[in-house]
Amino acid sequence: MHVAINAIPVRPGGGLTVLQGVTHGLRQSAPDWKVSVLSSHRPTHDAMKSTTGAENVHRVLPNSTAPGLTLWQNVMLGRWLRREKADVLLNVNHFTHNVHCPQVVYHLNLLRFQDGGVRVPSPYRIQDRLRDWLARTALRRASANVFESRHLQEVAENSVSHPVENASVIYIGLPDELSLPALRSSASNSTTRRLVAVTSPAEHKDNPTLIRMLADLVARSSTEEWHLDIAGGTDLEVWEPTRKLARELSVEDRITWHGFCDTDQLTKLFSRSLCLVSTSRVESFAMVALEAMARGCPPIVANCAAMPESVGNAGMLASSGDSTAFADEVERIALDAQLRDRLVARGLERAARFRWSECGARFARLFESLYGDQALKHVA
Repeated sequence: MHVAINAIPVRPGGGLTVLQGVTHGLRQSAPDWKVSVLSSHRPTHDAMKSTTGAENVHRVLPNSTAPGLTLWQNVMLGRWLRREKADVLLNVNHFTHNVHCPQVVYHLNLLRFQDGGVRVPSPYRIQDRLRDWLARTALRRASANVFESRHLQEVAENSVSHPVENASVIYIGLPDELSLPALRSSASNSTTRRLVAVTSPAEHKDNPTLIRMLADLVARSSTEEWHLDIAGGTDLEVWEPTRKLARELSVEDRITWHGFCDTDQLTKLFSRSLCLVSTSRVESFAMVALEAMARGCPPIVANCAAMPESVGNAGMLASSGDSTAFADEVERIALDAQLRDRLVARGLERAARFRWSECGARFARLFESLYGDQALKHVA
């Protein structure tokens, strides 16, 4: 079978990690299949070529604008798939027109199906609405719609008045090797007062609650060496509004801004932290929490969206936007070493159930079923 993966709209971040995981999983589950990846952005192309094992990574329209890429995908991609004799296409978040082979859309973006609420800045609003439309078109016209969480599936189904075509949930999970015992943090981390957050300057990440939580902890016990490591963002400039709040609350000297962190850097941050704190209000799946659990770092997440589904009984929940509630949960973990040890053990067990290999195997079975249906249609 020849599987084509459309990574043209994908940039480094969560979407790229998902495609890397799916491709790795497919290589493990169906090593004889041909997997082709199409990309446009250079970092995406290089990452897929060097880390996924896909033997065919094609770069198209390297200098094109977003409208040009959208046009190419909806006009020329179908011709490319015919020429390359692709049997199935995997898209991320959106439907592509003029494609004649079965098309699977893997939905990762909760914002595509939410009316109002947190949206992108106004200069990109037209483009954002187009993406909304293409995501909702997929619900009706794609051969299969796959969601990365039950919560995302429910939100998507509630956003349209018609049934969603061939819907299922497949959790992307983590690289299989992340369950190795060597990555586990020691129980002695219950004595540290370092916290870690993996976030971005985006509004829905609710970073003000994160900073106010830190200020609350310091106010409760100024002699404790509370410190917050923040991973994410491109440079310090993008964090200026958050840094301004930290200065106003007199906690800027208790924060280290690490910027983008690769897997090894995140492992070090998780391994020396008391816990992960995630104040984000909009997540279709809390992948960062899962990554922390795999490294023995218990998560505290907001009690909304897909966060409870993501952490199960291996994490603590706090009311969204309530810095006092987050500080309360941090204190519980800090003051109860046995509680932290239980959360670490549950987290390691839970993270081990979310594997790239399992994700790839489920996608392989789905592709096989669609390919078989297509063959039967031709016979008929």
